[in-house]
Amino acid sequence: MRAARERSNRSRRAWRFGLPLLAVLLAWVALDGRESVRRAEQRGPDVPSERVRETPRRNDEPKDPEPAADEIVGRLVVVDRAGLEHPREDGRFTLLTWIEGEPAALVPVSVSKGEWRAKTAPGRRARVTDLTIGGRVAVVVDEGGLAGSGDREVTLRARWKASCALRVLDDATGRDLSGVEVVRLVSGGREDEPHPHGAGTAHVVKEAVSPVSLPPADRLAVYWVRARGFAWSRIRIDHVRGGERTIRLKRGGALEVTVVGPAARGRFLVLRRAEADEHGVPYTESALPESGVARVNAMEPGRYDVLVTSAEWWRRSHTLGSAEVVVPADAVERVTVRLAEPAPQVTVPVAGVLVVPEAWGAIDVSLSIRTARGTTEELLLTALQGKDGGVSTEVEIDADEMTKDRDGRLHWDAGRIPPGEYVATIGRTAYQVAFRVGATGDASVRLALPRPADVVLRTVDDATGLRVPLREIRWSPAWVSFLDARSSVTARSAPDPGTFRFRAPIGEIHLDTAARGWALASPAKVYSVRPHRNEYDVRVIRLSGLRVRFRDGNAAVPLGADKVTLQSVDGHKDLETSADRGDLLFFVRNPGAYELVFENIPGFQREKPRRVELRQGTTKTVVVALRRKGVD
Repeated sequence: MRAARERSNRSRRAWRFGLPLLAVLLAWVALDGRESVRRAEQRGPDVPSERVRETPRRNDEPKDPEPAADEIVGRLVVVDRAGLEHPREDGRFTLLTWIEGEPAALVPVSVSKGEWRAKTAPGRRARVTDLTIGGRVAVVVDEGGLAGSGDREVTLRARWKASCALRVLDDATGRDLSGVEVVRLVSGGREDEPHPHGAGTAHVVKEAVSPVSLPPADRLAVYWVRARGFAWSRIRIDHVRGGERTIRLKRGGALEVTVVGPAARGRFLVLRRAEADEHGVPYTESALPESGVARVNAMEPGRYDVLVTSAEWWRRSHTLGSAEVVVPADAVERVTVRLAEPAPQVTVPVAGVLVVPEAWGAIDVSLSIRTARGTTEELLLTALQGKDGGVSTEVEIDADEMTKDRDGRLHWDAGRIPPGEYVATIGRTAYQVAFRVGATGDASVRLALPRPADVVLRTVDDATGLRVPLREIRWSPAWVSFLDARSSVTARSAPDPGTFRFRAPIGEIHLDTAARGWALASPAKVYSVRPHRNEYDVRVIRLSGLRVRFRDGNAAVPLGADKVTLQSVDGHKDLETSADRGDLLFFVRNPGAYELVFENIPGFQREKPRRVELRQGTTKTVVVALRRKGVD
């Protein structure tokens, strides 16, 4: 009992002395909190300083959460040639994901009993590559909404690739040929060139005997085929359908071109059919060898224009020399092209300073100097030598090629360029400054980037006023009207879709949507960027859409936009065209009556024009069942 009383007395003494101490501690904490609030009120709101590179975040300002990854949960169903479905196969594939303007990412995915899941960065588009199911190569024929955004469930439908064979016949006799060579179009090549010389191709068959077995490839592949003594010919093959295709070759000839004269280095050899459009795709094009001698084999016999140009055919180039030849079958024709002495070009030294306010912090301060439209473009094309030895129409100056003085100004040197009107674009800010170079040059060109300001844009539906969760929007600062193309910057809305936060030069900015199916309600509207913070609601409208889907039986047939034309019956011309998983998508601002006009599709009968009615803000789907030639 005595011990219990002792413990009780000690407890009462502890409370008697501890309670006052606790009260003092709580009062001190409360006073310190009120004093912190008083000091914050005296300071007033935070104002960004010109000398501060980054505005510190206020203590009471919530931190932006890290954007969560999009999770895709899906199933995969394989359909065999008999039409039977296989929904519980194992396998693997690669998910290619991308956002416009950023490097693509590859995500490996495993399929177990027909089920799979993958995580991608927010807002990325995706497609399936390298699909192997049940130990066999397959190809996706329906991506089931994979191109959407956000967390989602999709069902992929695929087919196992069938074996493909190619019979290569003599067009005159119909006999199978030997010495067959086959090349396939790869990334960077052009499928519309009749001859693969200089195109982005890869050999898949060499010295074979017809019929030729082709290795597996994507669903639609473009090939060029030749045999010894025969000219190249082009064919497109659907590897999903498989089976045997036939191509007939004509006897071929060769052309050897010798270029003599000054300034032959860095030129291009362009061959055109004499009857072809001078602005269309040439028969073949290639860089001229250092020796000045080029040989083109396996050509179709006929009359050709031989051109030596200062750049690729699709650029603005000069023809420096030309000749006309007739290429016979089973022979080599030789021709010499003499380049004219180039006219002397006047160039003058151009240099200056670039002023970038410190408030921008660490940004790309490179320069791109281009000619203004209609002034010195043609002169610059032949007078300015690019860093790779080829001709160019702009001067690029990297940040590490400039020197900074004690005032923070960056000194740049453009070398010698022709006098005329120029526009300089400053790094990734897309800000443009126009200047003129006189007959004696200019060593004191001053380029200045305005101070930055914060911009917040929210995209809302013009009809309802509700938020539209667009993922991307493009903005460009004040630009020079006489430049061929203005520079722009892509802003992305993360983590809050439909809200865009970025910094832009003080002044004016122009906007353009980067979202398919939407457009600005007022395309010509200008938004002011004032110091500190700018917030705007950007009103957008949903466009009227048309999806054109081509089918060959049950198989999808992806076609390029050049095979279909959408014409407004009322004469409207504001069309946008894009591709979506093999379909063609057309978007128009003005609903109403339109007509689909189809071009000739090799292997299929030509479709008659179709009239469609498009409604405001909706997308209509038209399925075109293609009919093979020779089949009623």
